[in-house]
Amino acid sequence: MGYSRANSAKAENAASGTTLTCQIAVTAGDLIVAGFTCGGADTTCTFSDDAGNSWAEDIHNHNAADGVLVSIGSARAATTGTITVTATLGTARDYRKLMEANYPGAPTTNWKDKTASNNPTGANPTCGPVTPDTDGELIVAVARNTSGVTYAPGGSFQEREEGATMEGQLQDLIQGTAASISSQWTAASAVHTTAMVTYRPLITTTEEVVRRTVTVRGA
Repeated sequence: MGYSRANSAKAENAASGTTLTCQIAVTAGDLIVAGFTCGGADTTCTFSDDAGNSWAEDIHNHNAADGVLVSIGSARAATTGTITVTATLGTARDYRKLMEANYPGAPTTNWKDKTASNNPTGANPTCGPVTPDTDGELIVAVARNTSGVTYAPGGSFQEREEGATMEGQLQDLIQGTAASISSQWTAASAVHTTAMVTYRPLITTTEEVVRRTVTVRGA
């Protein structure tokens, strides 16, 4: 059993503040991934929700040269329903954006695999490469700039959310066979702040037996 796409949502607020919330409908067992961006100096970023799911910040990338923070966090939904996810900063920041997506097919533990970050200058930024350790991993990436440049997904990535009034985008890819990969965007020249996380899928007992059998036979 691998990942599939479900819902996505976003919230934006240009004013300075320490919290930003966004609602999303989830099903028990979904992996919920949140991408947060803001302007200003570096500060802590934590994620939580009103359903009591256990969140972790999976990657934190602050680009001091451009004054941009990008953070990605995740949790596994324990129940079905519409939940409110909150991103909380240690210090108030402006131009905050919270983008979310949920994915059926998450394991119960240890879903985070590889991470990467990159702060490139120029057109068509990338983040990575990384090589997932499992077939069928979900790859989620976030990009942000302060130049008003919009993003389109590059390669086989699909856009899930992009800001209507503030630069920033969340995109994903569900990889078939594990192989080296970089997140790619089509965008005009700017200073970009990017981050990427790969997530292991749920592997059923039957799939694990088949995988181990193939591995032994191919050894």
